[in-house]
Amino acid sequence: MQTKLAEVATPKSKQFPRVRTATLEDYSQIASLASRYGLHLKRFENWKNLWLANPVYRQLHNWPMGWVLENEKMDVAGFIGNIPESYTLDNRTVLAAASHALVVDVPYRSHSLSLISRFYSQKNVDLFLSTTANAQASKAYEIFGARRVPFGTWDCSAFWVLNHRRFVASLLAMKDMPFAKLLSYPIAAGLFLKDGISRISRDHSGPNITVVECSQFDSRFETFWDELQQRRSSVLLATRTWETLKWHFGAALAENQAWILTASDGDRLVAYSIFFRQDSLRFGLRRIRLADFQWLDGDGDEFLKPMISHALGICHRERAHMLETIGLPIRQQRAIDTLKPHRRDLPCWLYFYKTNDKCLAQTLARSEAWDASYFDGDSSL
Repeated sequence: MQTKLAEVATPKSKQFPRVRTATLEDYSQIASLASRYGLHLKRFENWKNLWLANPVYRQLHNWPMGWVLENEKMDVAGFIGNIPESYTLDNRTVLAAASHALVVDVPYRSHSLSLISRFYSQKNVDLFLSTTANAQASKAYEIFGARRVPFGTWDCSAFWVLNHRRFVASLLAMKDMPFAKLLSYPIAAGLFLKDGISRISRDHSGPNITVVECSQFDSRFETFWDELQQRRSSVLLATRTWETLKWHFGAALAENQAWILTASDGDRLVAYSIFFRQDSLRFGLRRIRLADFQWLDGDGDEFLKPMISHALGICHRERAHMLETIGLPIRQQRAIDTLKPHRRDLPCWLYFYKTNDKCLAQTLARSEAWDASYFDGDSSL
């Protein structure tokens, strides 16, 4: 979910908001505030399960679900969520706090830092993650010492267009172009001709790889996770137990908003990817994004390309306008170049981290210590 924090502005009048711990009862006001600034929170049942159904949250005591900025009328004027997540590194558990849905009402923007300060002031946290920053929020995070993750490409994306007219119409709407719908027809026709049929070809499976679409996570994923963390113990990995995957994507799977693709060697799961729906409701854009890709054998390239190709078929089936990947490292970016994606620059670097542990900070300064993906933080939540 994209955060929303505009440049710090001077309040229109002298007001004295206070920061307090958020509660589930704040949902309606938080959702209303977020909606005014183009953010759309999950429905209440799914939103509360970001914490209550979270395996990490259930193991912790007195973990704040976030903080709100409350004005003199006791109305919510700002919010930052605080989602606990578990990582592994060098056979130890790393407790991470992921910021979520940062939003502050315009008259109170000068108090934004006091809200963000509560997030970074937590003492029992090993690692702070902010994976959906916008240009203004990223500046605020950097004030508190957050750094850009040194792995992956987090300031541009690769994407494929499936419905050229709808895609162009939403793009023009984002830019506030007059007569966007009318202009979309000739521009879309040109884009379609430029793409050609080969751009969305799905014949990239290879002779020994069969991609299978699964409806749920099963015991194979638990076995896969055990082997993955053993093989990559020196890399910071977000926990991907069966329980965690079910929490992360269960609601989306149930609502046909996420899709699991697998590759197996007999009964052994050797690679999987998860794609999920992340539409831009404001501009009418139907978008599917790659949330996670993991593999055990080889360098992964031979699995990624057929999975992307299969996902293009899902986009056709679900009438999505585009398929997009964000954060892939250069090696994987090159692997999917045979599928001829478009590329676009993002407004800013999306993924920031901070740790107060000096030893952990030294380790994470090295790119080879990371496996940053769109699974991290709140990117695919």
